[in-house]
Amino acid sequence: RASECVKQLLTAQPDLAEAHYLAGLIARQLKDRNTAIRAFGNATKLDPDHPAAHAHLAQIFMMAGQPNHGFNALKLAIRNENGDARVQNLIGNVYFRLGEQGAALEWYARAAANQPGNPGFLVDHANSLKFHGRREQANSEIRKALNLRADISQAHWILSSLNRANTDDHVVEMRSLASQTGLHPQEAAFLHYAMGKELEDLERWEEAFEAFRQGAQANRSVTEYDENSEIEMFRALENVYTEEWLEQKAPGLAD
Repeated sequence: RASECVKQLLTAQPDLAEAHYLAGLIARQLKDRNTAIRAFGNATKLDPDHPAAHAHLAQIFMMAGQPNHGFNALKLAIRNENGDARVQNLIGNVYFRLGEQGAALEWYARAAANQPGNPGFLVDHANSLKFHGRREQANSEIRKALNLRADISQAHWILSSLNRANTDDHVVEMRSLASQTGLHPQEAAFLHYAMGKELEDLERWEEAFEAFRQGAQANRSVTEYDENSEIEMFRALENVYTEEWLEQKAPGLAD
């Protein structure tokens, strides 16, 4: 329905940047990457100072393995960023994917501070704090997120990785969440992996193995993987990057 509304809006006013931006958001939800890139690109052409559209483009390009386009969009997102927590969190996500963990933490912290009632921003901030070894702060942020919404699977997974389990109280809570109907496989994977870790802490090995098995099964169901394509890719690497190919290249740095 949202898509149909946006189509009507674009038909009536094709030069409306916000309509193209909304089309991009819908395309992302539908996992239509090419349409999303076109829509966000149109939004930035019509409104070159649109920070959210630039931030979404940066994230999509990075995910698509196009870092040059991603860096350009990221720079424009940062230049036009105007205190919107959603944009700040997106910038944090892009830096996180780039492995620039210091910058990621800075932007996640801004987003969480600007919208402390948004559990998703708190989860991202906690995950970044965990990466930096700031476990006490990460614990605090993740518990805030779970107080706001107790069913965030990734938050339970982070919490399990931050603390050694001494009781199975958290396992029981996660089992209850995992038993809900309509749970997305990625959410189920987070919960089962977290249960597996805590059951390992408790030395309940068979239960831990079963939890990890269920987590892997859930994760595999939504992982796009084509074994034949993978085999062909490695054959291509072997055929292209030969000794002869290497000898044609300029020498590297001796030091």
